[in-house]
Amino acid sequence: MRSWNGSIWSDIGTFGGTQVHAMEVFDDGTGPSLYVGGGFLGVSGAPGSYIAKWSCGSTISLSATQPGGAGAPVFVNNANLTPGNEYYNLFAIACPTGPGTCAGPFGANWTTLNVNLVLWQMTRPVGTEPFHVIASSSYVNWGPYNLPPLTLDAICIDFTGGVTGTTSPTVRITVQ
Repeated sequence: MRSWNGSIWSDIGTFGGTQVHAMEVFDDGTGPSLYVGGGFLGVSGAPGSYIAKWSCGSTISLSATQPGGAGAPVFVNNANLTPGNEYYNLFAIACPTGPGTCAGPFGANWTTLNVNLVLWQMTRPVGTEPFHVIASSSYVNWGPYNLPPLTLDAICIDFTGGVTGTTSPTVRITVQ
């Protein structure tokens, strides 16, 4: 099964060669989703019984992990991306009163340092991981990155076709 994002077709799941008999968009309170019914017992390797849900309104996300603990490398993670779309991951020195609460870029401290940092990230050419990328899949893990201890506020922006689209919520990332 494939979806059209206005520019390209992308795979959203395989039904093991069985037929799809019905499709319906329905909002169950978590946003619009495509429900598909047919003679399949799973989708793309995930188990299921004759019905599958594809969340067409999924919110893109940005997070970071430091699996080795304090002092270990950091990985940047994006989820719910549309393969082939262009994204910016933008990071700024954290606002001391919480993510999204200061009056600067995506709620970070409005300082010369942060303005210059965000502008630097936005001028990176496509392919500069993890700042300016074309998504290769719906979930991407960037890294490892060796960073000093710091706290950042971050956001992911879909910028396909030079137009700002879906954005992630502002997240707080703490590197130990």
